[in-house]
Amino acid sequence: MLADFSGKEVTVSFQTVSSDRDFEDHYVDLSQVIHMEIEEEDN
Repeated sequence: MLADFSGKEVTVSFQTVSSDRDFEDHYVDLSQVIHMEIEEEDN
């Protein structure tokens, strides 16, 4: 889906975390990394 939208190959990695603290230590706010407007859709 990302590759279709951007027209470029996009590598995505999903990993599970063992605890809430581990999640907070590794969470990345994509809106701070991707410098474009991000629209959220309600499904």
